[in-house]
Amino acid sequence: MSKKRAELLWALMAGPTHGLEIQRAVGRHNVYPALRSMEWDGLLKSWEGVGVRSGRTRRYYQLTEAGRKVARDPFSPR
Repeated sequence: MSKKRAELLWALMAGPTHGLEIQRAVGRHNVYPALRSMEWDGLLKSWEGVGVRSGRTRRYYQLTEAGRKVARDPFSPR
C-alpha cells in the first residue's frame, strides 16, 4: 500500500469526515482520486451531507470494517 493511502486511512480512523478536512489532515492536495479508488476497493464508504458550519453540501467519508483492518496494519498483505 502506498504511503498516501496509509495516511488517508489513518486520517479516517477518528471517524467520518469530509474531503477537505481529510486533505488538511494529511497535508496533501487532490486526495479525491485516491479516496474514490479506496471506496471502489471497499475500504471506505461515502455520502453527501450538509456541513454543520458552512451549510454547504459536502462528501463525507467513513472507513468500512475492511478499511479499519487495513488501517491498523496498512503494510501487511491482504
